[in-house]
Amino acid sequence: MRDAELAKRLNRTVLSVRIRRLPKTKVSFIQTPRRWTAAELRKLERLPDAEVARRTGRFLASARNKRVQLGISCYTPAQNRNVGGQKGEAELFRRCIRLIDGIRVWIK
Repeated sequence: MRDAELAKRLNRTVLSVRIRRLPKTKVSFIQTPRRWTAAELRKLERLPDAEVARRTGRFLASARNKRVQLGISCYTPAQNRNVGGQKGEAELFRRCIRLIDGIRVWIK
């Protein structure tokens, strides 16, 4: 049970619950995980997991798990090359996703 829930149930402050709990247990306060912002989610698509973790202040495993959870493929440096020119457009066209009868199909 979280300290805030227990404090509410006992009609006490969170600090008083935490002060009483710490000497009796070795369990530290459970923090609610920080939500991912839109900018952080965009970084998952454009940067390696280690770089995302460093820039966002999160653990490497957290960045990797979020990318897998969202179904974003692993970053490769080739994804950002030649995006603007003719070669880039042709590459993007070949790799685009098309919907055929409601089923996603990768075009290679």
